[in-house]
Amino acid sequence: MYNILRCLFGRWSLVRRVGKGRFSYAGPYHGGHASYVYLETPSGRVYDGPFSFSGGSMTARTLFFNSPYDDGIIKFGGRYSRGRKTGRWKYQRRGRGYSRRLMVDYVDGIPEGTACYIGRGNTYGIGPRSRMVMLTLSMAGGKPVGPISGRFGDCPFSGQCDADGYPDGMWVYGSTSRKRTSVDYEHWEHGKLLESYTLDFSTGHRSEKAPSMLAMVKDIICEECMPLVNSVRRNAAVWDGDIKVKEA
Repeated sequence: MYNILRCLFGRWSLVRRVGKGRFSYAGPYHGGHASYVYLETPSGRVYDGPFSFSGGSMTARTLFFNSPYDDGIIKFGGRYSRGRKTGRWKYQRRGRGYSRRLMVDYVDGIPEGTACYIGRGNTYGIGPRSRMVMLTLSMAGGKPVGPISGRFGDCPFSGQCDADGYPDGMWVYGSTSRKRTSVDYEHWEHGKLLESYTLDFSTGHRSEKAPSMLAMVKDIICEECMPLVNSVRRNAAVWDGDIKVKEA
């Protein structure tokens, strides 16, 4: 295959040999442009080395949402080791009125370490441009384990998951200020919701409420983070973005 491409394209070939059994590619890729290193095997290419991609709005719509509002530019890159994501991968997407940045650490193709997301502006052309979301998770074995923190607009958020990936302990949303006197709390015990309430610090009044924090976190992960992570699925274990709970 390499010799055929070399004959067709000569010195401008998209494919170049970089070592024994190793090649590099730089050129068109799913409507955008990619460069990567791979191993040629009987079953096909196995990515093994740095990988980067950048593409325009048509690529973004084709890969993800088919949204008529989206004019986004997407970029992402990291490193493969024998076909599996390894080390730190960075994903970025910018469009009309919004930007999305995601960083994920991988070990042997599985999220392991830190996942950090920052979103600014509206959601793919819909909503206020002043919107801001920040979310940081500790990942182990491809699921959230340990502290989760972030900020949704002007309200901070904190929570945690146990060693099995279930929500655990006290989850808190909001903080007191001159404009806000109430804070939301959800108390979890290894995936089971014990209580959910709002505490008004101006009066000391506590009122029960329907749980919403976990759903809010899952929405951000599934609707804004996962489309970026899933932009290149080749030989990679993909987390579905779900944080599971147990029946009460």
